[in-house]
Amino acid sequence: MPVASTLAATDPILSKISKSMMRINGELVASRKETRKIVDDCLEFLKSEAQVENPLKFVHEAFLKITPPIGTKNFKVKKKFIPVPATLTQTQQWTKAADFIWEAARNRLEESTTQRLAREIIDLHQSEGLAKILYDEWMQEAEESKKYLYLRCRANRKYAIF
Repeated sequence: MPVASTLAATDPILSKISKSMMRINGELVASRKETRKIVDDCLEFLKSEAQVENPLKFVHEAFLKITPPIGTKNFKVKKKFIPVPATLTQTQQWTKAADFIWEAARNRLEESTTQRLAREIIDLHQSEGLAKILYDEWMQEAEESKKYLYLRCRANRKYAIF
């Protein structure tokens, strides 16, 4: 049994990550053994390909950087808008992290699953966190909505001001 397998089973953060990855929106998508293997492969990939000296610490830091956005905003998830609270419970935070990684893994078809997951952890580690990503997307959508609303009002009324 490789060292990473022991880590996924014994380390509290890795254990929570693999447990959160088992279910998406309450639906069972993978077994604990499968998710632990993905986490293990991800650690090995980080060490060998990305030359990360301490992959465990790296993963811890990446996941602890995932912070909720300020205030309550509606974000698009699977074609539905859901409100995201200003403060997330620890369980919600791990679930969001796992959902984010699964979604990112599904959207990047050019790499293997392990590489995609590792790449997402690297991206999260280097970015300013999930909140910044979500906030930027929300601001872009808000700007587009404002323009659309302005054009619609301009068509209906000559002197609409925004």
